[in-house]
Amino acid sequence: MTTKIKLKKSSVSGNTPGTSDLEYGELALNFADGKLFYKNSSNQIKSFVDSALVESLISANSVDSSQVLSLVDSDYIELRKPADATFDVASGSGVYNFTKDGFPSSTSNPTLHLQRGLTYHFVLNASGHPFYINTTNTTGTGSAYNSGVTNNGAATGTIKFTVPMDAPSTLHYNCQYHSSMNGAIYITDSSVTSGIDSAATISLIDSAYVAARAPAAGTDSATVISLIDSAYIQDRQMGVGFALYEYNATNNQTTFEDSDIAGNVLSYSQNNILVHYNGILLSTTEYTATDGSTVVLDDGADSGAIIMIARYAEGGQDSASGSSSQYGGGGGSGGSFSWGGDRGFKFAGSQTIAIDYFDMTSTGNASDFGDLRTGGSASQLIGTAAASNGTRAVVACGRNNYSGSYSDDNTLEYMTCATTGNGTDFGDLSVARYQGAGMGDGTKGYFTGGYVSTGDYKDEIDYVTIATTGNASDFGNMNSYDSYTARGYHATAGDATYGIMAGGSSNNAGAHNYIQYITYASPGNAQDFGDLTRTASRFGGCSDATRSVFSGGSHETGGSGNKDDTIDYVTTQTTGNATDFGDATYGSQSAVSCSNGTYGTHMGGYDGDAGYAEVNKIDYFTIQTTGNASDFGDLVSTNNLNTAAASGNAS
Repeated sequence: MTTKIKLKKSSVSGNTPGTSDLEYGELALNFADGKLFYKNSSNQIKSFVDSALVESLISANSVDSSQVLSLVDSDYIELRKPADATFDVASGSGVYNFTKDGFPSSTSNPTLHLQRGLTYHFVLNASGHPFYINTTNTTGTGSAYNSGVTNNGAATGTIKFTVPMDAPSTLHYNCQYHSSMNGAIYITDSSVTSGIDSAATISLIDSAYVAARAPAAGTDSATVISLIDSAYIQDRQMGVGFALYEYNATNNQTTFEDSDIAGNVLSYSQNNILVHYNGILLSTTEYTATDGSTVVLDDGADSGAIIMIARYAEGGQDSASGSSSQYGGGGGSGGSFSWGGDRGFKFAGSQTIAIDYFDMTSTGNASDFGDLRTGGSASQLIGTAAASNGTRAVVACGRNNYSGSYSDDNTLEYMTCATTGNGTDFGDLSVARYQGAGMGDGTKGYFTGGYVSTGDYKDEIDYVTIATTGNASDFGNMNSYDSYTARGYHATAGDATYGIMAGGSSNNAGAHNYIQYITYASPGNAQDFGDLTRTASRFGGCSDATRSVFSGGSHETGGSGNKDDTIDYVTTQTTGNATDFGDATYGSQSAVSCSNGTYGTHMGGYDGDAGYAEVNKIDYFTIQTTGNASDFGDLVSTNNLNTAAASGNAS
């Protein structure tokens, strides 16, 4: 049995393990920071990919090619350099016994998995049993494979095998005289063929991902940094949903499913797993994993072989699969922060309870998804708020109108993002209110502030677990500025760690420019972040992995104010004032936003200079590229005042 790799963890940002916390071979994960640590042979704590250094270089705006090289061509890469492997091979009772690399205890006639371009040494102590690498499974000397092989057929001493790039996919090892002393050798491609150079580094990151994002004029150092510290890395953090499954194989076992040795039942999303055989990573061509509950090897395992299956976080984005990732949308009169995907949503509004949806990867008009609050026959819901985990969106229903009678609502509903249809009851907020906003961390949804019909603003921050129906719980309160603690009509954005609340209105105070934030892992009151470029209320916010962007709104000083087409942004994890981004194609109050992690949207609202003339426009912009927005398409309804937005997965 192979030695288990133990994974220790911390949820406290900034925590680093000490040398006494880790044994050699153990790993420690800080899932608040997205850093993985190990102890090297010099008794030093090291981390994979120095994200803190990346961030400091970005903040300093002083990234050059040599610094990029030092970040990439580091201990992390060194650990992945091709290295010689050595097998100690002795004769047993009718078998070859292997020890050393990949076989910490003696293993009889194991199946070997070798990589093209790498060198392997077989140190023989098998007198009377000449060891041959053959093209077929046979005794004798007539099938010897000698390409790259030195000393083939030795019984003592060392056989050296540098696997040619054109080596066949299957070879064998055999005793010259005894048919029971044999095993299969499977040959796979190496991820790195000749040391660590820049091209090899790119392939380690994910060549397809990089190639798709490389600018036509070439990739400079700043672009490389953005590729490294990007969604690809973010989505491979071993956070919620990461799991390891370990199985002890029986002889010739091919199918691995149900409970592992620890009683954990195998479950995964397609393309979100890695499969290891006795510690050796298998190619995806060597197994089938398509149904989410079984892994089937192409060849039967040896008795006692250890099959380890690592599952990445559910809902994360894999560059090969194209599934969606963890990025934000934002608030307006209501709002949302959404870890969702490419399907954007707009919820209800004046004179409607309808849900619109559209594909953010392709410009065009929205379509009808379904309705909220159908059971009570509401004619409209205004001041809604929403949060999403990519699979499910939870909507705070705001202020409802039943047959001309308005009332504040504490009701939460949810819908499944991939399946068109009506909302379903989820639970209740702690306080009935509307014109609040929503945001989330991919697991929990947070509903902030709001307004009630008596004329008071609210400062409560509630949260729910999106995957589990039930009533909201208390998180804390919004921050106090100039004695105005409560807030409504604000925008929300953020990332997996921080939720940001920008602008909004307070009692008799018009619009604000204040930005505040909460740390999801630490319940409590909001803290000061900085200021917007303007005073703003009734506007939208959205996010990618690093930026939070706020668009449109009103800069009212009382009354209805006027429309605004301004877009500004902040770096989510760096407190400070906002910076100008560009302009929307139209000015509006009560616009809302959502994002798929690449594109942000600005949609709906009303023309503050023309009374309550509502608009059905959708704008879009690339979050990492400052500049003006472009036209995307139109919403289904023209009733788009005081709505909410979110994003989610289509499948």
